[in-house]
Amino acid sequence: MRLGRRSRIGLRLAIVVAVQLGTLLVLNPTTAFAAGCTTESTKFVYEDVGNPGASNNNRYYGIRGTTRSYNHQPICSNTGVAQTFFVRLSPDYSSWVETGVTQYATDSTANSHAWAEWRYLPSQSALKTYDPQAGILTTNTDYSLRLENGAGTTWEIYIAHASSPEAVTNWNHLDTTGSMGVFSGPVESELSRYGTGNASDHPTHLEEQRLFAGAYYGWQHLGCDYAQRSIMDWTAVKVSQSEWFMNAGTPGSGQC
Repeated sequence: MRLGRRSRIGLRLAIVVAVQLGTLLVLNPTTAFAAGCTTESTKFVYEDVGNPGASNNNRYYGIRGTTRSYNHQPICSNTGVAQTFFVRLSPDYSSWVETGVTQYATDSTANSHAWAEWRYLPSQSALKTYDPQAGILTTNTDYSLRLENGAGTTWEIYIAHASSPEAVTNWNHLDTTGSMGVFSGPVESELSRYGTGNASDHPTHLEEQRLFAGAYYGWQHLGCDYAQRSIMDWTAVKVSQSEWFMNAGTPGSGQC
């Protein structure tokens, strides 16, 4: 779990009341589901090869790709499930910028949202949804998203109603962050949830920007980020270096 991530959910979580009897913890059945809702779990994959366009190890200037806005209902009360494209701005995950599709517990089974979150303390911390700009997203639909370094250390956030980023001729610009202190970083793709509900995800066309304002190229080697692999009842299945999906079931030996 990244430090301080999605604190707006944690602040609204229901309090779970339990009675401790010796070594046996007894939970009211109505609170058992809520108990699992207090902890965020994640599955991350990342570009596991250094940037061939610059001598800066595995740091990239942007990420883009396509994801399907799955229906994840039912979702833990006051929480959500997020499918994101992510740039890590610090080794310990305390600074980042990300954008993607999210569905909240209060949504209908047909609706989700474009959203973004970024953090670079002490100067920047933000969480936003973009219903007016992007429209309420429809579940079971493919959307392309793009996140890249802008002027200085700001980052630009885009969405398109398209099934691949290569087909987009007119990206919808959603937002510009303030100065984030860093203009490149490792690129990752993530599923985040609370509780044990539906963790479906299927990112495709994962692409990286190797030079500032440069062209995009497909990922070279999709790897599992074992530092961010706390969802253990679903497995990340690699289709190609630029495509993966989540499949219900415990990961086997060597699986993500």
